[in-house]
Amino acid sequence: MSLLVLDGVTKAFGGLVAVDGLSLDVRPGEIFALIGPNGAGKSTTFNLISGLLGPDRGRIVLDGADITEIKPASRAHLGIGRTFQLMQPFHDMTVVENVMTGELFGHTVPKSLAEARRDAEAICHMVGLDQLVNRDVTGLGVANLKRLEIARALATHPRLLLLDEVMAGLTPTEARQAVAVIRQVRETEVTVLLIDHVMSSVRDLADRVAVLNFGKKIAEGSFQTVAADPDVIEAYLGTEEGDTHQH
Repeated sequence: MSLLVLDGVTKAFGGLVAVDGLSLDVRPGEIFALIGPNGAGKSTTFNLISGLLGPDRGRIVLDGADITEIKPASRAHLGIGRTFQLMQPFHDMTVVENVMTGELFGHTVPKSLAEARRDAEAICHMVGLDQLVNRDVTGLGVANLKRLEIARALATHPRLLLLDEVMAGLTPTEARQAVAVIRQVRETEVTVLLIDHVMSSVRDLADRVAVLNFGKKIAEGSFQTVAADPDVIEAYLGTEEGDTHQH
């Protein structure tokens, strides 16, 4: 049984169809990548899955239950966690306090502050922030802010984690470290759906890849399969921009 199903999902903004009849199924325990050129509809798809946007047509199903009309907070409680491309940590709080917000507000069962801190510290350790738990987030570099985004999302204890361009702005070494973190997340039985332009990371991580172009899915399969698809090469990987993404 699929953990997440998008069934003919469409979303338009005025005359622009951002997502056009998209169908996807994400299986429990896999890492599934959504790739494509800028403006292909990837972030809109994430906003539809997380509930920030409602589809004009189609259904969104989580673990067999139709969640199309359910609000974002309720989707978080059902097990959908996400990061955001534009990182917005709470700047008047420490690293661990940022992660504690997910522990305290991402669940229907309340936790004590001591429990939330203990669990938040364990997540910080898992993502490589254990040396920075009491550090104020102001002045953290891009790589550590990305780790914080992942940690805060993990603190809601999701079944499905949506990662929105967590490799963007990282050096090759930092990207490899992020790949290792995401693999570790999957080992905790969290299913991962990610958007990224760093093709080496997508190649190393993804069990399956779907390619969007102008809101439509134009290919799906293993990374090797989609990377060899002529439509994908023309729409994305074969462009000058796409070529830079492969490094």
